Amino acid sequence: MSEKSFGVNNLDIFDDSIRSVNSDGSLNIEANTLGISTNLNVGGIVTAVGGFNLGIHSSGTQINTGVITAINFVGSGNTLSYNSGTKTVNVSISGGEKWIYITDDYTASSGEHIIADTIGDESQTSNPFTITFPSNPNFGDTITIADGNDWSSANLTITSSDKIEKSSSDLVFDTKDIILKFVYQDSFIGWHRYTQIGGSQGVQGTQGSQGFQGTQGTQGIQGSQGFQGTQGLSNQGAQGTQGSQGFQGLFGAVGLQGAQGTQGSQGSQGTQGLFGAVGLQGNQGTQGLQGIQGLSNQGAQGTQGLQGSTATQFDGGVERTVTSVIVGSASTDTIDVNYTVGYLDVYLNGSKLDNSEYTATNGTSVIFIEDLIENDIIETISYERVSLGQIQANSKTAIYQLVLTDVGKFVNTDSNVKVPSNIFSEGDIISVYNNSSSSIVIQQNAGTTVYLGGIGSTGNRTLEQKGVATLLCVGSNLFVITGAGLL
Repeated sequence: MSEKSFGVNNLDIFDDSIRSVNSDGSLNIEANTLGISTNLNVGGIVTAVGGFNLGIHSSGTQINTGVITAINFVGSGNTLSYNSGTKTVNVSISGGEKWIYITDDYTASSGEHIIADTIGDESQTSNPFTITFPSNPNFGDTITIADGNDWSSANLTITSSDKIEKSSSDLVFDTKDIILKFVYQDSFIGWHRYTQIGGSQGVQGTQGSQGFQGTQGTQGIQGSQGFQGTQGLSNQGAQGTQGSQGFQGLFGAVGLQGAQGTQGSQGSQGTQGLFGAVGLQGNQGTQGLQGIQGLSNQGAQGTQGLQGSTATQFDGGVERTVTSVIVGSASTDTIDVNYTVGYLDVYLNGSKLDNSEYTATNGTSVIFIEDLIENDIIETISYERVSLGQIQANSKTAIYQLVLTDVGKFVNTDSNVKVPSNIFSEGDIISVYNNSSSSIVIQQNAGTTVYLGGIGSTGNRTLEQKGVATLLCVGSNLFVITGAGLL
């Protein structure tokens, strides 16, 4: 073996290797093996191109500069074993997670990483399938599943004999580009799901330990400089496993109350009743006789004229009584008339008086604030409170089509009601009452148009249970419908 030395920053060339010593004391070795017969001291980084085998002395290896407390292997499938016969430590680093690719129904095993393609090859447009979780899982068992094509086009179903998210129902996923990680917790929760959109990068692996520094060579004529120790097992540690997804955040605060809906439209105004006719004016009373003139004193005042006649008029269900009085020569502030308190109008010479100008509280007389004078005409109109009457019912128990005799009545029914054409005239009114415990339909027959009051939309209308609707004919075959419980 030949040798050539160059001192510091030198290059030593041997038959089986080339070794270079750098100015910082580091040593580069290009060789298949490095044999060390004594101690190996490493003060820097040892680099070996293509890997190396580290042989341990048969009497053991002593660590003088520190204590090793743990050996970590990051990644799925990494192993470390010791062979007592050969006194060797075997290290296996797999380099990360192993994934399997499936396109059809599949029963998963704990620890598997599955890419599930529910589309299949390019000739297929959809191939949804089911993944079945293993039975009798243990706490901490994991299964990871990723979208292999597009779950939003072809869904993936996951089923298990144990619970998933506290439920015994299957889960169906229709979101693309996600990764699901399931961790088995217990029989109550079952498999707990963590969903990740895309993949978060795993934490960086720990840096490999520094190699041992080579010992200085024995001094010969001039001993060759010791080789720099080889680099540690790996400069950069294996990539860390992907972090699990965080727990779901707390529920958001309760939203503000929605704005109040718009008020429903006002129902159409009923038609005004007819005014009763004014009663005939009573005859004017005869004027009292003038008193006989005395010799010097004024004669006695004449007696009050007779009260005019009273007329009673019935019109539209309202009774009105009209009384007329002409005041005689004697002034007065009171007239006698029968009336209902609160239902009396008083006129003086054709002008209606305000109720502050008289008192009418006893039902038999009216007292004026100012005295009346001769020939004043007092007219009173008293009213009687009366009932407006009842709406007649037309009861039905089957589908019914309205007829002309239903005008002014209400149809009391538990079935659908039809609105025909060419029957009703403008101003006709019919009400419909749903006496059932379910909804009925008020149908717009061919040739008719039924508008929803306040909205303007047309067509059939649903009347909910115990609802009341009113139909008003507003033109030839045109109707407006309003009511309570009307949809």
